[in-house]
Amino acid sequence: MKIRGLDRNVARFSLDLKPTDIPQTVMDFAQVLLADLLCVAVAGSHTPMAKIAAQFASSQMGGDRQILFNSMTASPSGAAMANAFIIDSMDAHDGYKPAKGHAGCASLAAVVATSQPGLPGDEFLAHLVLGYEIGCRAGIILHNTAKDYHTSGAWMAIATAAIAGRAIGLSVDKMNEAMGVAEFHGPRSPMMRCIDYPTMVKDGSGWGALAGVSAAYLANSGFTGAPAEIAQTQLAPELWSDLGSRWILLDQYVKPEPVCRWAQPAIHAAMTLKMQNDFEPADIERVDVTTFSEAAQLAVKHPETTEQAQYSLPFPLAAAIVHGTVTPERLMDAGLADTQVNKLAQKVNMHAAAEFDAAFPIHRFAVVRIILRDGQIFESEPTEASGDPESPLSDIELQAIFHRFSDTYLGENAAADLHKSVSQLRNNTADDMLEMTSHPAKKPGHENR
Repeated sequence: MKIRGLDRNVARFSLDLKPTDIPQTVMDFAQVLLADLLCVAVAGSHTPMAKIAAQFASSQMGGDRQILFNSMTASPSGAAMANAFIIDSMDAHDGYKPAKGHAGCASLAAVVATSQPGLPGDEFLAHLVLGYEIGCRAGIILHNTAKDYHTSGAWMAIATAAIAGRAIGLSVDKMNEAMGVAEFHGPRSPMMRCIDYPTMVKDGSGWGALAGVSAAYLANSGFTGAPAEIAQTQLAPELWSDLGSRWILLDQYVKPEPVCRWAQPAIHAAMTLKMQNDFEPADIERVDVTTFSEAAQLAVKHPETTEQAQYSLPFPLAAAIVHGTVTPERLMDAGLADTQVNKLAQKVNMHAAAEFDAAFPIHRFAVVRIILRDGQIFESEPTEASGDPESPLSDIELQAIFHRFSDTYLGENAAADLHKSVSQLRNNTADDMLEMTSHPAKKPGHENR
């Protein structure tokens, strides 16, 4: 019989972690990430993907747990799935480079779905921190041990099991079983298929959250499934042994633009060239982008859906040159039909460079060359996107992103109230903040569609 090793320690950490064990800097950044995830959910709640997911969860998995920015509710498992789909429907949420994916999306989805009234705000944040710490480590290990590139849902299933197990008070043994069940049933979905064929399956976070939360409730009823192999000592002792001493949450990046992170180095480079030089979009003959192979596969030039727009490099790059920024609205509805943006996107050519491939995923580089009709050429340096841990966004920039994503749907005052509620969360229960996120995000003066 194989010995079940370090996974029990991971289970114990998940249950024993106290808000007072978490350094102030970690709690502070957890609030930053929480605000960012919520504004992404505000915008995402208006996508077709989010509406379908909420309706499905409510009709097929009924219950009284909160679905973000929606009047419908579902069971804990169903709400976790719908919440993750809502956040993931707008590809603007944080991520972790070594795991090549996103921990915050499914983590917040599970925390909201399993929170009970009166939950202290610092405990809400501790649940969220736990998701990052377990999920990011599991993601690194899965990428190092599996031959395929799996979506975030594959490894976030374990983290959301930990969140839900903590919320319902599992024993260490049952938490151990829950993580094993979650790993076994987590979606080993192939990430690059969604890049090649952008659809609503996205990053697998919805199914990962569903699998993880379901696993906790199954384990609570006696369902067994241990061990979770990627939490075993022999695979990566150096990753699990520093739980509670090294805080991976601090190493997340925050996205300035609501599209795939792989496209953002090129977008950042193009916006810099536009600010530094005097030209108009109509002056451009073509745009050449040299980047890493995964980014070069973001090849949709005329997206017909928001998913295609978010997994495109040419379209948001063109939108950034034409409009100076990329808002969620430019990836939906009328924004997809923007003639000027679509015309410029056709002029974007992409190439992969071996040296940039070698640097991925820790570094994501792009070089952009803009060639004008009169023969002038503007070329960027090898560029990484802002918002990485090495180049964090300022408080002013973070505030601007929050309002850019939420003001259209909540109104400036309501958005400011939500942000204030997040900033004061540690001094209150989570009730007021969750109440603000439990209603549809309507455009001011309009009915929610």
